[in-house]
Amino acid sequence: ATKPSQTAHINDFAEKVRTDKLLSFGTLHPADENWERILNDLAERGFRGIKLHLQFQRYPIDGRECLNILKKAEELGLYTVFHAGEDIGLPPPVYASPRQIYHVLQETEGSHLIAAHLGGWRQWEDVLKYLCGTNILLDTAYIREFIDPQLAKEIIRSHGAEKVLFGSDSPWEDPADTLRFLQSLELTEDELEAITHKNAKRLLGDAIA
Repeated sequence: ATKPSQTAHINDFAEKVRTDKLLSFGTLHPADENWERILNDLAERGFRGIKLHLQFQRYPIDGRECLNILKKAEELGLYTVFHAGEDIGLPPPVYASPRQIYHVLQETEGSHLIAAHLGGWRQWEDVLKYLCGTNILLDTAYIREFIDPQLAKEIIRSHGAEKVLFGSDSPWEDPADTLRFLQSLELTEDELEAITHKNAKRLLGDAIA
């Protein structure tokens, strides 16, 4: 949601397309004064999480507005997936850098946060410095063409494959290409299975087939 007025329509659509084989997350905007009611409503409607894109929404992840949302979502058992690091199509400043995310981890458990793009697009050295080894979850969306493969492998191994989720950022990247990239990293079979499906099934439980 790039503005609060979009939230209800997006969440209604997300619920409409949900099936026993397709999950969808909801959304909200940090500027929405009804953020707490929206989160409670999403939890009651069976959503398993929300998506924030703070580069579009232009709110820092470690600011009070976002922290309130993240803490309440965690309390409700909702996962929050969010764009992390730079954005290929948007100018600075960065609103969710690895260092800013580290600040969030001082006030949250972190286990219900999913930092996209392996924790910080084009800020992967800082991911190693600030995020690896914490409770936060990372995904593999849209990193293939931009990260040194050895650095990707180092982050996954340092953080733990059990806290990495498969993501492609489709349609910007074909999931098959993402999979081939992960296979090229020479991870173990157990690590690949964890990343590609076992972690998601463990986290989302009965919500997925």
